[in-house]
Amino acid sequence: MGGFRIVITYALILLNILGALYAEAHLTALAGLELSIIALGTLFSFILMIALAVETRWSWSIGLIYFSFALANTIFLFAITRYTLPFLTAAFLNLLGFIISAVSMVADEENTESIDAPPVETYEEPSQPVETYDVPKKNSRVRRA
Repeated sequence: MGGFRIVITYALILLNILGALYAEAHLTALAGLELSIIALGTLFSFILMIALAVETRWSWSIGLIYFSFALANTIFLFAITRYTLPFLTAAFLNLLGFIISAVSMVADEENTESIDAPPVETYEEPSQPVETYDVPKKNSRVRRA
């Protein structure tokens, strides 16, 4: 899957959580809602990190969803706090994570198509005729002389 992309994604997730906590510290209203969003995002990010570590097929799709929700949360925080520099930094990091996830998802789909799969066993008629033998019946009696 690309170890460099995974390390960069881990760093982006960590910076995203730190940025959300920084912006949450400056909230005057809806702090409880933001803390619950951060807690759910952290749980979701752990799931994403584990999926990336074990290289599941759906890990980059989860990353795409995670970074899009993180971008929505960043916009929500900017609407409340109006801090421009943290917003621009977090928005850039989330867009970067979104782009990395999208590119990685496409790259992994292209790599999986070239894998040689073992032949699939079919239940069609065999190409060569099958030999058969006559077997005597069980109830047939053999006469002794």
